[in-house]
Amino acid sequence: MKSLASKLIKAVLRKAGYELHKIQFSPMTRLLGATQLPVRTILDVGANEGQFARMISSYFPQAAMYCFEPVPEAFAVLEDWAATQHGRVMPIKCALGEVEGSLTMLKHDQHTSSSSFLATTTRCEEIYPETRAKSSISVDCHTLDNAVGRFSLALKPDILIKLDVQGYEDRVIKGGQQTFPKANVVILEVSLVPLYETQPTFAQVAGRMEALDFDYAGSLEQPCNGEGRLLSIDAVFFKRK
Repeated sequence: MKSLASKLIKAVLRKAGYELHKIQFSPMTRLLGATQLPVRTILDVGANEGQFARMISSYFPQAAMYCFEPVPEAFAVLEDWAATQHGRVMPIKCALGEVEGSLTMLKHDQHTSSSSFLATTTRCEEIYPETRAKSSISVDCHTLDNAVGRFSLALKPDILIKLDVQGYEDRVIKGGQQTFPKANVVILEVSLVPLYETQPTFAQVAGRMEALDFDYAGSLEQPCNGEGRLLSIDAVFFKRK
């Protein structure tokens, strides 16, 4: 009877547009196993206002966090929050990629977290109208490998790297060939539909991670469009043992 009641409740919620799951079965509960690691260093690339950093803090409260964000408005919010974290969070005002220098970024004025070095596609602007209003800004860009030395980052194991760089994933990986292999887990936001011009496919990103001895373990968040098609995923990769 209890099973039937549970099925009825789930059916009613599903019809209303909701899903009911036990919390222990949610990928976010244990980050697909990442919470079992003694993470002491987190590299948050594309930190925006610190949304991910705040969330991941609840899982690894003792970890040092280095948060990279080039957009001035977002960095100001990130910096204010970092100042409340007793030195545990270091905000770094720059972008990461495969080259060093000053580059032009397209800042999305109404949604800074989707700002990118890459132009948005028509499809992106149809799905996310808030990406239409843009302005060009000049930002400092470094490779991850050079940033480690430039900003004197203390990479104590275990290391977690998170990338949310709006189609620039392959470039950041290219610029971090010495640093990525030191990580134990990598969380990458990857688009599954073409939202940015010249963005890599999931297969291409997974291939680069495979070449660095990382295995795909599943995804955390995965928003869908109205037709039920996945738009992007927060893909989790673990260092192969």
